[in-house]
Amino acid sequence: MNKAEKWYFKKYITIHSSKAESDYLLLFNAIVSQKTYDEQALKEQFKDSGVSKRFSELKSYLYQKILKSLMLFKSERSVDFQIFSLVEQSKILFERNLPEASLKLLEKAEKKAEEQSDFLWQLKIRFLKNDIGVSNLEVNQMEEFLTSDLEMENQIWLHYKKDLRIAQLHTKQRLIKYQHIFDRSKSIEQLNFDQKDIALLSSWPKMNTRSQINCLTMLSDYYVGINQPLKAVDHINQALAICDLIALNSVENTKLYLVGIWRLCHVQYSLNYFSDTQKTIARMEQLLNNKNLDLREKQHIFGLAMFFTIFIYLKSGRPELGISYFEDRSTYFYKHHSKFFTSYTLSIITGIAHLQMLTQSWEKARKHLNWIKKHDQLKKYKHINAQIKLAELILHYELNNQKLLDSLIASTYRNLKSKESILQADRVLINFLKKVNRLQDKKKIQKIATKSLLKIEEALVNAEGNTQLTYYRYTIVPWLKEKSNQTAI
Repeated sequence: MNKAEKWYFKKYITIHSSKAESDYLLLFNAIVSQKTYDEQALKEQFKDSGVSKRFSELKSYLYQKILKSLMLFKSERSVDFQIFSLVEQSKILFERNLPEASLKLLEKAEKKAEEQSDFLWQLKIRFLKNDIGVSNLEVNQMEEFLTSDLEMENQIWLHYKKDLRIAQLHTKQRLIKYQHIFDRSKSIEQLNFDQKDIALLSSWPKMNTRSQINCLTMLSDYYVGINQPLKAVDHINQALAICDLIALNSVENTKLYLVGIWRLCHVQYSLNYFSDTQKTIARMEQLLNNKNLDLREKQHIFGLAMFFTIFIYLKSGRPELGISYFEDRSTYFYKHHSKFFTSYTLSIITGIAHLQMLTQSWEKARKHLNWIKKHDQLKKYKHINAQIKLAELILHYELNNQKLLDSLIASTYRNLKSKESILQADRVLINFLKKVNRLQDKKKIQKIATKSLLKIEEALVNAEGNTQLTYYRYTIVPWLKEKSNQTAI
């Protein structure tokens, strides 16, 4: 809970609880004062008071009170909650035999639903209006009323079906991306939409704001996939213009804006438009001060901004700036990283380790690699695990740990091969390190490095689209060039 939410809860519980119930507030204050929740410490703190005897009951009741206060706290800024409240109030009035007053509230709710282009709410409200309207009519008036109502419901239903199909396409696109997140060539093969879907997505100008952003970002991703970057950029710019028109005056609008900006960031980054991506990141970071987003959403923004920024510095060959950027934010990162997406957390630290390798800060890179190795979710991410193992080989070569490197080379090869995650470029790199581990002749090392570099560059061309090899292009290739004396890191 943030400061405003805590203040509101204290105000809420003071109004809605009797003096005899002050134990709830005592327990709340004690929990808030803890850095991390510790139930044993709380029981010890209240062992001599009435709280200790009723601890489980108080904790459960406090939980319910907090949820209710948060719901009320957000109600003023949540249009969805406002619609829900109006509909429920309308039902109460209808049950009290006040149909006219009930219909007035439903009309208010319907107007808000139309403004949000929330077709599901519109249908629900139409059904309720239908029931109330029919109950107030004579038999000879019913046919005309129901005919008109049916036409209106059919129109809403058609809009809703289109909206639902767009949502299905978006879910399909996300699923394919996550299934082949590190092999873009495979995701492109499956991301192609049929002509009906393209026609539907292209009709975006007639849709609501949410569907417009969904359609434009999906089309931009589609054009990236079929190698038409100019069309992709055109759709990005149109989506950006729509995002600019969104008034950030409600929870729903703010989240819609955030989702739009986040998707644009992904497309711009995939096109290597780093300057534009950084501008979009700045837009996203402005939302960190927005009251309509909760703490968890703001932590996601922070994690996403770090992920994109660090890899922009890695891809654009500016390791010093990337390291400086991370160091400025490292305290917050280590405190809240458990709240980020795990793949982003691991990728951020992997990216920092690569940046430090580019600046030949081997010991610092080693600390970050060790941090990742201890992460309990690492086994789920084969691509990051492979990166860590290969980076370790380079690191121990540079630290001249010859004996350790001998055993690591053998174990790394076995591990990657057994998990079927070894690539041709990996074989070349492992073979290079095996040959030069105990070699002192610089000219021989340069010769072997030159041959290995050519083989790796060939492997990268053959595996175009496999983003698992990104770290080769921006870390290992520069390192091998330095070893072959073609350039310095």
